[in-house]
Amino acid sequence: MRNIVTLVVLMLSCVAAPASSQQVVRVEGQKSPDASAPTANRNLPVLPAIACAAAQSYTTGRVVFPCTNLFGYTGVFLTDPTTGAALTGATDVTEDAAETAGGTGPFVLSVRRDTRASSAGTTGDNASFNTDATGNLYTNDSNLAIGASGLKRTSAGATEDEHEIKASAGVLYSITTTNTNAAVRYLRCANQVAASTTPGTTTPVIDLAIPGATTGAGFTTSFPQGFAFSTGLTCWLVTGAADTDVAEVAADEIKVFYTFK
Repeated sequence: MRNIVTLVVLMLSCVAAPASSQQVVRVEGQKSPDASAPTANRNLPVLPAIACAAAQSYTTGRVVFPCTNLFGYTGVFLTDPTTGAALTGATDVTEDAAETAGGTGPFVLSVRRDTRASSAGTTGDNASFNTDATGNLYTNDSNLAIGASGLKRTSAGATEDEHEIKASAGVLYSITTTNTNAAVRYLRCANQVAASTTPGTTTPVIDLAIPGATTGAGFTTSFPQGFAFSTGLTCWLVTGAADTDVAEVAADEIKVFYTFK
């Protein structure tokens, strides 16, 4: 008998109330389906309502989490049983709201997909960021995916061969030109529509020399990221090096091809 009493005393001495600094999860009494009283066949006590903070009170029959410092967060991610509103954590932000300096947020993960594919079923669905086998993020340049437009021009030998490539904002991707005159010729372009362009007066944003040869010479230049123009794109052809030159080239001696969008 003495040994049994000793054992009980030892066992009781090992049980201690949780320290006030400990974080505790409390499960309150199970309610009956009509929520009028705790179910009779449950051996769970009915505990009083616990209020964590304003608008975060929890009634009996709920699992109650600590109000602060739950796994490093302030607040808990549960639904308020009174209002049904979702409770949020301190790191949550609101869409289209101003940035808060020094703010923190959740760690965002991507999904490895060795073959490019969408992770959403239809438009408007939530989707993940997708990366390939080496961790590169799949992206898509819509301009390149759809493809550029093209425009060819052969010199007419009049009015400085002014020609409008686009009458609105856009992107220029490449210029290819040839010259069958033995002398060098010049291609100039302005960020203007044709109606606002006057060769010799309008300041060009592109000014290129076209090498000359009777058997044909020229160049190809490209802009991998695109050369943006905000108003329009109009070009002209002249024989002189000065921006103010208006001397016209001969008909059919210059050919130019543009790709743009």
